Amino acid sequence: MAIACAALLAGGGLGFAWAYTFLGSCLRYGIWELFGCGYTGWAAAAGNAAAAAGCGMLAYLTLTPSGIAERVLRITGMGSSFVATVGALGLPVAPVDQFWRLVVLGWIGIGLWLIGLGVRRATVTQSVLGTILGGTLVVWGLVNIRNEDPLPVVGGPLFFLPFMIWTWRFASRIANGWRPRGVPSRRAWLRVANDIVVALAFVLIVIPAWLVSTFGGPIMGDPIQPFDVRNDTDEVITFFTTRGQPAYGMVVGARQTRSTGQFPRSSYPFSANQGDREIWCHTYTSADLKRAHYVVIVTTDPASCN
Repeated sequence: MAIACAALLAGGGLGFAWAYTFLGSCLRYGIWELFGCGYTGWAAAAGNAAAAAGCGMLAYLTLTPSGIAERVLRITGMGSSFVATVGALGLPVAPVDQFWRLVVLGWIGIGLWLIGLGVRRATVTQSVLGTILGGTLVVWGLVNIRNEDPLPVVGGPLFFLPFMIWTWRFASRIANGWRPRGVPSRRAWLRVANDIVVALAFVLIVIPAWLVSTFGGPIMGDPIQPFDVRNDTDEVITFFTTRGQPAYGMVVGARQTRSTGQFPRSSYPFSANQGDREIWCHTYTSADLKRAHYVVIVTTDPASCN
């Protein structure tokens, strides 16, 4: 019963965190606003902490340290879960950049624990889905931990769904007294045909869907990053979304604000002119735009263009 409850806590916690992250109104400005967004931030952080704590309980309860491999796997799962739990609890009150990376580091370890747990043969923990989820966490963590604009959701936008399925199946196995079953023998040509079908499904369907839902997020149509340009000078300016490309200039009146947009990119080399003279130049990242609430403020600063 304790193992089943721990599994449901892990899956339910991650689903709870996902709901408050995506269904609330604080995600637009990234981790810098989400976890400081009143009860929404606390709820998202608590859900992440509960999920990590549930994984730690599973690591303690499901593995009997009868050998070196089991001891290492148990320590990895428990230690990583502790790191992720502490990091999640600190998000609403501590430096969010540092503590989110602590959360990501902890979930990388949980991913390694899931891989080790899933490949143990003829045990209740053996699971192809669990192994895939573990690999997803490792790849997501390695990509996300050094990202200047980290995605504030564990595993990616839709990771919580298969994770909840895995925890439910795990809890059901425990509750129903699962026992390993023998593998039925099949003819050679049937095994080859099955392998071909599975390989085609992974290459054509599963991998593209996994990449989009886990790392890229579902996108419909051409993505545009909107933002406002505020002219804090006393003269009319021409704002350029890409420095050195005058064809993309936008006129902004003195002390006025205009809205524009651009295809998402890793950096935005903005500049502004008064007549033929550059008065302001600045390169923003997507994280910079989020911190600034998508408001680019132009001032008189010719030195920034040197």
